[in-house]
Amino acid sequence: MIEEKKVWQTLCSGSIEALEILFKEYFDELAGYGRKISSDHSLVEDVIQDLFMYLWEKHASLSKVDRVKSYIFIAYKRRLIKELQKQNKFVEEENSKEHGFELSMEDMLVVEELDKIKSTEVRRALLELGAKQKEAIYLKFHLGLSIAEMADQLDMNPQSVKNLLNRTYKKLRQHISQELILYLIHRLQKCT
Repeated sequence: MIEEKKVWQTLCSGSIEALEILFKEYFDELAGYGRKISSDHSLVEDVIQDLFMYLWEKHASLSKVDRVKSYIFIAYKRRLIKELQKQNKFVEEENSKEHGFELSMEDMLVVEELDKIKSTEVRRALLELGAKQKEAIYLKFHLGLSIAEMADQLDMNPQSVKNLLNRTYKKLRQHISQELILYLIHRLQKCT
């Protein structure tokens, strides 16, 4: 783990090495996150590169940032969505099951330890979640973000994020057993 505040300050002072450190540190996570929003893998990676080119071009005028990772993820998400909107490929709907943020089957499902019935139960329950709920689950358990970081990422206040997570857990409980929810959370945390 890098000392992101120091690296950010060094970047702002004009260090290309600091930019490279941030790029290497966050590229894989940004790409994974972007693939949850768009299936266009080359676009996902192009937007990451564009973001880091922008950071380099504007390094002298970048402001102080307390949570560098959150800042980069928010900037990335906004750029990616803007690019997808330009291409008419993004529809942001809370309950959309075809567009917006999607968890991959690998992220959502437990693998061979669960029998087919339990696996189907989990799949059905996760498909019932809205795009924001899926994104919240991903941010919380796959990326391990705090409520404050999630609030920044989702452009919500922290209380709204807590409410969103509570509604998500409640919805999951309606469809799957407590044991399966705990197992799913455990599996999603192991993916990080």
